[in-house]
Amino acid sequence: MNITETERSNLMTSKLPDNLKQELLELAEKSASVGVMGWQVNKSLTVSERYKFGWKLFSFWAFLFSLIVYIYRGLWRKYLAVFGIYVLVITLPLIGLSMADIIDDQTLALLQNAGLIACSTYFGIAYKVDLYRKYARKETFWL
Repeated sequence: MNITETERSNLMTSKLPDNLKQELLELAEKSASVGVMGWQVNKSLTVSERYKFGWKLFSFWAFLFSLIVYIYRGLWRKYLAVFGIYVLVITLPLIGLSMADIIDDQTLALLQNAGLIACSTYFGIAYKVDLYRKYARKETFWL
């Protein structure tokens, strides 16, 4: 992907740590594009390079501590929007099904935990894309 000079200078002058700036630039250069849905892998990469690229995208800390990491980096709007969607789409319908005695409490807890793991996985995958969009492209999320 061709990174514009504006994006490069925005990223280099941001308050992010230098190693994270370099990692984001490297990911942007290896990708075909950076969009709303994430990094699009460059098709010219070998299978091994694509595999390594995919693992470089995942943030273990954002997976485990998504609320803290997103607030610390100034991405709290995105966190609130995505977590709000999780509550509306997963939690409230499950509580309604539980109150109507369609599912038992054990199944409710299992499904809610599965939803939380899915939500945390999304934050782990989207974290570096969100950082790039905020600091390099100066985008504001949703609110």
